[in-house]
Amino acid sequence: MGYTKRDRKRAEDIRQTTKVEDVILKTKTLKWRWVGHMLRDTGDKWTRDVSLWTPRFHTRRKRGRQRKRWSDEIRRVAGPLWQRAALSREKWKELEEAFVSQRHADYVSMYSFCNIVDQHKLQETLLTISAIKV
Repeated sequence: MGYTKRDRKRAEDIRQTTKVEDVILKTKTLKWRWVGHMLRDTGDKWTRDVSLWTPRFHTRRKRGRQRKRWSDEIRRVAGPLWQRAALSREKWKELEEAFVSQRHADYVSMYSFCNIVDQHKLQETLLTISAIKV
């Protein structure tokens, strides 16, 4: 391919020409499918028990721990009854596309939020500079 950083080619364009899948999209797809498979399994397995376990007391997570659990991400797309939705393969397959495309929506919202914050800082700086000049 021969591209360098100076060529300023987007990663999406390079992936299209090389036919390489986006790693994040692939991992999200595999995660979604594994959860559906795990919940549809009728056997009594420890993976299901551990995944669905919730602490008895609502306590805060310790410092340094992630605030979100892996199931929070799934619950956000499939709703509070996500365990029941996984029992229907058709319904779960429909929700998979929304879950995988969620990354792009999160990125766009984060990007627009950063732009809003930057614009706010810029306005504050300009106001400060104009106040100093007067």
